[in-house]
Amino acid sequence: MRSRRPKYTYERRGPLWIVYRNEYTQSTCEGTPIAECHSPEEARDKVYQLNGWKKNNHGRTNL
Repeated sequence: MRSRRPKYTYERRGPLWIVYRNEYTQSTCEGTPIAECHSPEEARDKVYQLNGWKKNNHGRTNL
């Protein structure tokens, strides 16, 4: 079964949005910063691209 946990995520840190590459164990998730973005849209688009996700016409994610 495919994991529903994303490999890449983003979070706000100060004025920037940071894209993280996540490594999961059974009980924890550790994120390594890989990119800085100036807007949440830019960070979201990068995360979608890295995770191989596509947006449908309603703005929802197609996995």
